Amino acid sequence: MVAANRYQLQVDPILERFKEHLHYRSQQNQLGKVSDQVTINRYTRLLAELGIYYLNAKQYDRGLSYILDSLEYSIRIKSDNGMLRCMGIFEQFRQYASEEIQKRYNEFIRDVQKLSVYAWSPLV
Repeated sequence: MVAANRYQLQVDPILERFKEHLHYRSQQNQLGKVSDQVTINRYTRLLAELGIYYLNAKQYDRGLSYILDSLEYSIRIKSDNGMLRCMGIFEQFRQYASEEIQKRYNEFIRDVQKLSVYAWSPLV
């Protein structure tokens, strides 16, 4: 997806063909189970790249939905970079967000604020 976004490739037929594989599940290799943190981190990045792909294709609801899915996983794994990336992308395309998408985004922002309340609380 990174290459598709970077080089503006149209990969809809490929996404359609592999749509069953675009859902999160634990991974395993010959050495054993791959860390869930690694797997979720990769999945979070995939969701963001899918979002960017659909936003570039002007499929705003679909793209923003993937961005919010990525934000949800970024919050779950407490990935500051992931959260900032998703929030930045969302703000760029906020004008295209439906009311439902904006409501979902606002709920995630509250979750982000809960995570950072201790980081930003002044010592008294």
